[in-house]
Amino acid sequence: MRRGGWVAASGAAVAFAGLVWLHMLASPARGDEANEPHYTDTGNLVRPENFHGWIFVGSNLGLGYNTELAANTPRERSRLGEYHNIYLAPEAYAAYAQTRTFPDKTVLVMDVYGARTKEPRGIVDKGSFNGPSFGIEVAVKNKMRPDGKTTDWAYYDFTDRSGNGRFPSNVKAQDDSQCYACHKAHAGVDNVWVQFYPVLRDMKNP
Repeated sequence: MRRGGWVAASGAAVAFAGLVWLHMLASPARGDEANEPHYTDTGNLVRPENFHGWIFVGSNLGLGYNTELAANTPRERSRLGEYHNIYLAPEAYAAYAQTRTFPDKTVLVMDVYGARTKEPRGIVDKGSFNGPSFGIEVAVKNKMRPDGKTTDWAYYDFTDRSGNGRFPSNVKAQDDSQCYACHKAHAGVDNVWVQFYPVLRDMKNP
């Protein structure tokens, strides 16, 4: 082939690649390929991955439950001094921004860390920071839950607070009596604690 033919072919290839790239930008990957919940054959939730690239909606330090209001036995999170960093899947965030409701297949991840006040270089004098990872807790809205339960929201615990970092790859949903009833009664919107997540709480009406 003449050299001009290679140049022409290369130019066409570059143009085609550019069109493909623009199409990818205009048509992002479907949520069910990445950010929707995935389950094992027995209905256990598979631990979400790459959620640190999702929408960060808020955090808290040492937040504990009011024992007179919580339906279940509260964990002593305030005593443990945990950091909770909350991430929402982008598709769910976009839908909430438009409708103020969480769509089916919404996934919220609470990334849990132990609070630390000292670090090896000794630069910290006051306050605390995110220390060792304790794993994640996950809330999923799914009206067609594969485990056969009928409640639309389910809650999953992938944490290991022993410090060994032995986080399970999949877990079954917590009993509704442990999480669902309390969230239903006290959450700001649709079982989600938006009152604690400023990115969602302070949104103006669409």
